[in-house]
Amino acid sequence: MDDLEEIEEVLVSLVSAALTAAKADAAKTGAFTFLPDWEPTPRIRKTTRPRQSSSWLREFILSRLPADLSEPLRPQQTQPPPPPSEAPPASAPPPPRSRGAAIPVPPSDQPEPQENAVDKLLEENRDIYTELINHSFPQALGNGSAPLDGFRYYMIQDTLYLEICARLKMSAVARAPTFEDIKNFIPRHQSSLEYVRKSKETLVTKLGVPEKTIDSTKPSKELEASEEFYVTYLQKHDPFFAYYIILLPCVMSYWEIANRLVEKKLSAENVVYHEAWTEVNNDESSVKKYKKFINANIKAKGGVDNWKDMFGTACKLESRDF
Repeated sequence: MDDLEEIEEVLVSLVSAALTAAKADAAKTGAFTFLPDWEPTPRIRKTTRPRQSSSWLREFILSRLPADLSEPLRPQQTQPPPPPSEAPPASAPPPPRSRGAAIPVPPSDQPEPQENAVDKLLEENRDIYTELINHSFPQALGNGSAPLDGFRYYMIQDTLYLEICARLKMSAVARAPTFEDIKNFIPRHQSSLEYVRKSKETLVTKLGVPEKTIDSTKPSKELEASEEFYVTYLQKHDPFFAYYIILLPCVMSYWEIANRLVEKKLSAENVVYHEAWTEVNNDESSVKKYKKFINANIKAKGGVDNWKDMFGTACKLESRDF
C-alpha cells in the first residue's frame, strides 16, 4: 500500500472509531443524541495486503489517541500464544513509555543552519569590508572634524536610503517562504517607517534642515546606483533572503564603526555628530537578527559561495554612499 492509501485508511479508521465511541457514550450517558446519519459506514479495504504498521504517520497518530480508541486500530497478534507448559516465566511489566519518547518523527523541513556563514562572507570579502569600516568620513564624525553642511547632506541621503529599504522590504516579503514571515512583516515594516521618521526629525530639530529641503533633495548618483543594484538582485534571486544579504554590510558596518568610536572613546561627545549618528548606530540588536537569519537559512539557499559576490558588491556600494 502506498503512502496515500495508508493515510486514507488511518484517517477513515480514526473517524469510524471516534463515531463508534460517541454512539456508545450517547447511549450510556444520554447527554446528547446520536443521529442515524452519523452511523459509521461499513467498508471493505482497497487491498488485502497487511497494513504498514511501520508507517511513521500511523504510529504518530495512534500514539496520541486514548487507549480505548488506539488499541482496536493497531495490528493484532497473529501468532497463537504458547501452551502453558512453554509459557515464559512471569516478569515485571515494562516501564511505561514516556510521552513522545519512541514516536517516529517525520523528516524535518527546517533548513540546516550554518553557524559561521556570516564570518565566511566577511572572510571572502575581508579587504572590501575593512575598507568600508575604516572610511575616513565616519572617522571625521567621531573626532568632530567633518563639515556640518557635508553631514547635513549625508543625513538627507541616508534618509532617502532608509526609504528605499522600506520599499525593498515590501517587495521582498511578497515572496516570503512562509505565511509566518508575512505576519511578522507588519511590525518590522513599522520599524522601518519609524527609522525614516526619526531621521527626518534629527535633520529638522538637531541639524536645522527645513522639511521642504529634505523632500526636494534628489538621490545622489551613488544612491541611485545602490538602489538599481538592490532592485535588480531582488528580481533575479530569492528576494526575501537577498534582502538580508544586500543590507548586511550597512547594518553591520554602521554598528561596528559606532561601537569602536564609543568603546575606544574616539567620539567627541560635545559635537552634534555624536548624538545624531554615533549613539544612534551603537546598537547591535539588528546585527544579531541579521546574522541569525542568514546563518540559519544560507545553506538552503545555495551556501556562502552563492552569495559572497553579492555581499562584496553591497560592501563597495555602501562605502561609496559615505
